[in-house]
Amino acid sequence: LYLALLWVWVRAFGVDEFSLRLPSVIFGVLSIVMVVAIGERLKLWRGATLLAAALMAVLPAQLHYGQEARMYALLQFEFLFGVWAALSRRWWVMCIALSTLLWTHNYGLLYFPVVALIGLWQVSRQCLERNVAVITSWPLRHWAWACIVAAGSWLPWLSVLVAQMRAVDDGYWLQPITL
Repeated sequence: LYLALLWVWVRAFGVDEFSLRLPSVIFGVLSIVMVVAIGERLKLWRGATLLAAALMAVLPAQLHYGQEARMYALLQFEFLFGVWAALSRRWWVMCIALSTLLWTHNYGLLYFPVVALIGLWQVSRQCLERNVAVITSWPLRHWAWACIVAAGSWLPWLSVLVAQMRAVDDGYWLQPITL
């Protein structure tokens, strides 16, 4: 996904170093905004939310990936956006976040269950508030469909992942060890 976005970006803004790195800066800043939104959604003390945003702004990984012309700042933003959507019980937004997370990097496969579990936690909280059985609730169905659609959108890439795993198993770029 990042390379597709970058393809459009360079046609609009050119191919210089500043232009290529600017999308990562934008996604890095949006990640800080998402940390604030998550803090507000969790109803954290305002000072704690601002401290989390300040720490996010100076986090070495955040600064590093915010300067690279690579997909990691986008991946971080998508994860935080998915967490916010799950906490907000916005299932179609969570579905979009999970789909883009999966399409951005294979690490999305590791983050997908985390966001999905946060969503499931929200479904169970909502059902407890309403005194409804979780298994028969509409929120559970919305959550499940969001996860199924997101995973289904990524399914065509499964064969690519299998091929990559076979290449790594065969040594990938590593040369065989010799005397």
